[in-house]
This record gives sequence, C-alpha cells and structure tokens, in this order.
Amino acid sequence: MTQDQIASSQWRIFGDVVNERNRQNSLHPEPLGSRAMNVFLEELGEYSQSLLEGDGKNAKKELVEAIAVLYRIAEENYYGDF
Repeated sequence: MTQDQIASSQWRIFGDVVNERNRQNSLHPEPLGSRAMNVFLEELGEYSQSLLEGDGKNAKKELVEAIAVLYRIAEENYYGDF
C-alpha cells in the first residue's frame, strides 16, 4: 500500500467517525454525562463480539461507533455539556 492509499484510507475512516458522531448526536442530543463510560463499553463489547464471530464488516462498523462515542466524550469534557 502506498502512502497516498494509506492517507486516503485514514481520511475515509475519519469521515466515517464524524458521520457516526453526527448520527449519534441527532438520535441522542442529550449529554452522555455519567453514562459515558457505560455507553463506550457497550459499543466496545459489540465490537468484540463481532470480532469473535469473525464478522469483519460489522466489526469495522462497531469500532467506528465506539470511536465516535470517545469523540463525543472528548467534546463534552473539553467544551462542556452542549
């Protein structure tokens, strides 16, 4: 894989995370607050389950969702509750 292909892949994944973050916010606009770690661990569990089942496509989806939750946690802790 060339450096350009790697960079393109990274930007695509970042775009997936941003889109998922926006989707999560539209469905659940309230701050995560004290539920933040529970929500993250739930998403991480779904990712792990997909790996155990050998479902690579779903594993990527679940990992993007888990990273989007971390993105949301970072936003809430840096900017405060929205």
